[in-house]
Amino acid sequence: MTPEKQRIAIAKACEKSPRASTAASAWTTISLRSPKWWASIEVPDYLNDLNAMHEAEKVLTPDRQEYFVCVLDRMLHGGRASDLSEQFLSLHATAAQRAEAFLKTIGKWEDSQ
Repeated sequence: MTPEKQRIAIAKACEKSPRASTAASAWTTISLRSPKWWASIEVPDYLNDLNAMHEAEKVLTPDRQEYFVCVLDRMLHGGRASDLSEQFLSLHATAAQRAEAFLKTIGKWEDSQ
């Protein structure tokens, strides 16, 4: 799944509407192409900004939060983070790792073809 598709999918899941064009570093402009129109929208830079991912994770229900932790653990440790150092690494997952786990949790992850 391309970074652009990931950002758009997370923004949609968080019900973020396009933002007016401002030069905030936490937002990235994404160009959308379709046969009928072109558009540029600005969405949070979820793959590089832990604050943006923290905000996205807030939309997860308690059940989804638990599943998110399991998905992240599977991605980082094969689902066996019993060692405290492995748990520590999970707590410090990168924004990109959290974005992938988030999309897998909500069923929006697409494997690259």
